[in-house]
This record gives sequence, C-alpha cells and structure tokens, in this order.
Amino acid sequence: MTTHAGRWPASRTSASAQASAGKGTAAARAARSAFRPRRIVTSLVAAVLLTAAGTITAIEVVSGVAGHPARLVPYTRVADWMRHTSWTHWGVLAISAGLVLVGLWFLLAGLIPGRPRVVPLRGDDRDLAMAVTRGGFRNALAAAAEDVQDASRAQVTLRRHRVKVYVHCPAHAVDAVSEQVRRSVAGRLEEIRPLARYKVVVKPLTRKG
Repeated sequence: MTTHAGRWPASRTSASAQASAGKGTAAARAARSAFRPRRIVTSLVAAVLLTAAGTITAIEVVSGVAGHPARLVPYTRVADWMRHTSWTHWGVLAISAGLVLVGLWFLLAGLIPGRPRVVPLRGDDRDLAMAVTRGGFRNALAAAAEDVQDASRAQVTLRRHRVKVYVHCPAHAVDAVSEQVRRSVAGRLEEIRPLARYKVVVKPLTRKG
C-alpha cells in the first residue's frame, strides 16, 4: 500500500492549459491597452488651456517682480469684484458650474473608453498585438452572411457588444435564412477571434421570390 501526503501534482495537460489561459489573458490585456482609443482632441484642449494659463501666470509674476506689471489679466478688477460679491451671486454660481462641467468633461474623457478605430483580435502572445479595421471586420462578416443560400446584399453595423446584420432574403424563407446567417456570422467571428464578445442579431429584409 502506498500513501501520498499533500496534493497530487497537476497533470501536464492541466498545467499546459493553465499556462495557455494565462498567456491568453495577458495577451488580451496587452491588446486592449495597445489599441485603446487616444483622446487626442481632449488632450489637446487640456494642454492648450494649461499652457496658456501657465504662460500668463509666468508673465504676470515676472513682470510684477520687475516692477512693470503686464496686466494681461485684469486681476485687480476681478479681485475687487470677488471681494464685494457673495457666493450666492448668479455670476459666481455660473462660473463655478462652468468649472465643474469642464472638470467632469476631462474626468469622463479619462475614465470612459472612446470608440476604437480598429477591432483588437485575441491572441496568445502578449508581445504581439493584432487588430483589423472596423471596415474590414464588417466586410468579412457581411461576406459570411452572403455565403448563405438565398441571402444577399448583407450590411453589418457594429455596436459595443453587438453585431447587427441586415440581409435581403425571400419572404418565404425568413426564419431559415435568419438562423443560417446567424450561424455563419458567428462562425466567422470564431475564426477572426475579436477580443470583445459579440452577440449576432439578424434583421431580415424580405424580397419577392
């Protein structure tokens, strides 16, 4: 009789599967980070505002120290107005609300992901990030839909987690064609392996015949 203390060692197959899953997760994170949309407009606006504010402040401080204030900003009048204005004044409330809205805009721009220009693909190598253009992705799925018998002129629209397929088909074969198109497009998705999971929705457009 033999005894064993502790846990049995994992099989090679199990260890290999866990390693592959770990690599796939790391690769997915790398691809998602590599193709994350860049908020160029928002970043440019923030950079311009901060640069302008910093430049004006520097000019005012240096010119004031030199004894010849530039007075690019009428801060004396602003200070006097603020000194004699209560917090409940409509002007103060309007300026505060505007600053809050600008801050929320920058905050949401940093937290909420934008619309990517490409569709990241799933891989097993974290050092290799792949993607396909949204137009090429839609064309590939439309071609898969048109491969179905009695289906023609397919158009595909993409949402965050949904693929909507509009396809023309005979009125008497709507149900059959819709199901076959759904399976064909789902199969093409498995071949392309996009990083996001998409639900396929088929919208048949009937034609005579």
